[in-house]
Amino acid sequence: MRSRYTTDAYLTVTLSLVLTVLLSFILAFFSAARTGAAKVRAECVTGIALDATLAEYNRGLFDRYDLLFLDTSYGSAVASVTRTEEHMRKYVQQNLSESVIGAAEGSARFTGLHCTGIRIPSYVLATDGNGAVLRRQILEYMTAEPLENALTEATEHLDILRAEGYDTRDVEAEMTAQYAELEQAFSDAGVPVSDAGEDALQVQSQRSLGVLTLAHPDKASISNAACTPVMYVSGRTLSQGNAYAGGESLSATERLLIDQYFLEKCGYYGNVRDGSRLEYQLEYMICGEGSDYKNLEQVARKLLAWREASNFAYIMTDGGKKALAEVAAAAVSLLLLSPSLQEPVKTAILFAWSFAESIADLRTLFKGGKVPLIKTSATWKTSLLNILSFGEGTHGTTGLDYGDYLRMLLLLEDLNTKTLRFADIVEMDLRMTEDNPNLRLDGCLDWFSAEVSYGSSTAFSGTFVRSGGYGVHEEDEK
Repeated sequence: MRSRYTTDAYLTVTLSLVLTVLLSFILAFFSAARTGAAKVRAECVTGIALDATLAEYNRGLFDRYDLLFLDTSYGSAVASVTRTEEHMRKYVQQNLSESVIGAAEGSARFTGLHCTGIRIPSYVLATDGNGAVLRRQILEYMTAEPLENALTEATEHLDILRAEGYDTRDVEAEMTAQYAELEQAFSDAGVPVSDAGEDALQVQSQRSLGVLTLAHPDKASISNAACTPVMYVSGRTLSQGNAYAGGESLSATERLLIDQYFLEKCGYYGNVRDGSRLEYQLEYMICGEGSDYKNLEQVARKLLAWREASNFAYIMTDGGKKALAEVAAAAVSLLLLSPSLQEPVKTAILFAWSFAESIADLRTLFKGGKVPLIKTSATWKTSLLNILSFGEGTHGTTGLDYGDYLRMLLLLEDLNTKTLRFADIVEMDLRMTEDNPNLRLDGCLDWFSAEVSYGSSTAFSGTFVRSGGYGVHEEDEK
């Protein structure tokens, strides 16, 4: 007969075996839970740290230019992705650190998670692609604005300019050749040009004074601000990101939107923006000279070429003005007893008259007035009698103002060139602020990918990759 004690022993052994198996399963589940919790926490911390790092975008760039970039110098003298890695590590550690509540609940001890390393292996900088990254952000900002009318007008004006050939015709060269021919004709007649007694024939000598001296007599009022272009984006060797995909393709409308952005964010003669190193910023983007005076002078030269082409084309169709020039030429040839001089003198007078009208146009623009692309008898300013005064005192009220002409010059400028010069302006102006004395746009991140490695007091370890930036990126969609 089996004893009661023998039965109890069987039950004890069975229960022990069952409990051993159950505890094994429980411990396995507990370990898996700890590993899963550590993995989830690592994923969450990585995402939070990435967002926190991106939230440190440069406030000066955003406030003044509506651009979102992460300055890897963080106000110091040297820009480096290593600094961004350090900032992200700080956010990871802050989110892994044991809080009061976490300590009470034992959550930190449960996962035992800690960061073992952070690396940013791939990134895109603001200046990558000859400014293509910068242009993408500009377009993302500008596409929200209804600008159809302004853009249509800009292209229409430029189309007229090109259709008439005013952007390519060199009337100055034609005028110089004509005066050389005239001087030869006077020489053959044994008479110096200075003896002609006709004001129009003396206009050519005025060119030696310089276009800005003639078009803007008040030299003292022109800005004397200057810069050293080689210190900025367009003039120095740039740092390059390693993840820019390229393949930029811009439509005509997008190019116009970019120019509109430049017009909104940059100052120019007669519309100076506060806090600017250079006052004539659009002029700098068009000409790239190291001073406001030189940039304004170069713009004046370009505008003079356009106005001379337009004005000479018109005057050659105005029968009344041609008749007056013919009468004046006849008087000169009669005075000098040389009928052969009449025709070259007439042509020279017409050239001089259109030049004087063109200088008058520039004076009007610099005074804030308007000048039409193509003249009529009603909009012509100078008379043959006041040709040497260049239409002093006239002020146009119809046509295009200085800003409209600048827009056309900007449209004709190479896209990469003007983008990088705009980047120069951004650096110039922000370096004048207290928080950005050493700002370099080629040290500003637009997008980056981060690898964060973790370990724990358990057997768990792993590396999590997260990428992010400002705007839409193909890298984030993969």
